[in-house]
Amino acid sequence: MREQQGWDEYEKQKLAKLRAAGCSWSEIAKEFKKDPKCRNRSREALRSYWRLYIAMPGKPQKAKPDMNKYEKAIAIMRQYKNLTVFELANELDIAPKRVLEIVRELQSKGKDIRIEDDRIIFSPPREGATLELPKTEEGYLKFGIVSDTHLGSKYQQLSALKDFYEELKHRDIHLCFHAGDWVDGKNIYKGQEYDIFLHSLKEQREYLIEHYPKIEGIKTIGIRGNHDEAWTKLVGDIIMDRVAEEREDIEIISEYQGFAEVNGFRISLHHPDGKQAYAISYKLQKLIESFTAENLPDVVVLGHFHQKEYVTIRNVECFQPGCFQAQTPYQIRKNLHPVIGGWIVEMERRKDGSIRVFAEFIKYRPLEKDY
Repeated sequence: MREQQGWDEYEKQKLAKLRAAGCSWSEIAKEFKKDPKCRNRSREALRSYWRLYIAMPGKPQKAKPDMNKYEKAIAIMRQYKNLTVFELANELDIAPKRVLEIVRELQSKGKDIRIEDDRIIFSPPREGATLELPKTEEGYLKFGIVSDTHLGSKYQQLSALKDFYEELKHRDIHLCFHAGDWVDGKNIYKGQEYDIFLHSLKEQREYLIEHYPKIEGIKTIGIRGNHDEAWTKLVGDIIMDRVAEEREDIEIISEYQGFAEVNGFRISLHHPDGKQAYAISYKLQKLIESFTAENLPDVVVLGHFHQKEYVTIRNVECFQPGCFQAQTPYQIRKNLHPVIGGWIVEMERRKDGSIRVFAEFIKYRPLEKDY
């Protein structure tokens, strides 16, 4: 095949440099259009030349890890559920070969994705992972609930968190559930870099390992939230899995959604995305509506919104656990008012199957510079 006409050495080097930097074909086309030394070439022309004359067969270009592409791929597959390899390639603006690499990588991470007749079929998780805990007393459970501790934030409330765990110890409670956002992460919103005092995954991980309350006999079971997962997107590492390797008293079920079964009770932990609704209970109501009758848990804990709530919906005990982060400048701009504290819950299943519940919220006033 004859080489496309009009390519000089400058254009070849520019194309190779931009592609090596991870630029998409649209971005490369824009750069070519702006550069007076380059011809105005379409995405298709750039991609075709790259494949034929730069990324030569037998000399494959090793793709750099691109967590943003993984995130986008999952979002697109969640939306369409079933699409062709070429359709996903067009959505992501990458080569079909790279799409297949991303799909295989996601499959290796446990995502339920199949490829059948050049179509990608994605099955999003409906119930999340389930952790079975050792039974201590059938039909009776006493536990704490926390969420959104945001360690690494200048607005963290570590003193209140430590006091809450001391309260658990005082009441002889040995189990606490965490609904995500253990750390504050990075690059979540514009200007966050000014709201954190720890700026790397290593710093936030080591700080949490050292400073998160550790009391003998108390175990914390939780999920990862969007602030925790920010590090996965930025550097490809799962921060809370590394923490759990160092802290035997911390166990992570999964990201965003997880279930725990203990003493005959099923506890559901959720950390959704998106903004707070006009009514505090709205997100909980929609979540409970998503469960089929046979899959209803006994307890649902919904993090992320930094609100305090206890309500019964479809006979499910539903909690928003508050947070341990004072109001940030971002929340001031959005007119959001966090509630600092956590729940202490006692549950007992009676002989007729009904559940007796006692729930108490321990509330704290914010401290300045609690780090």
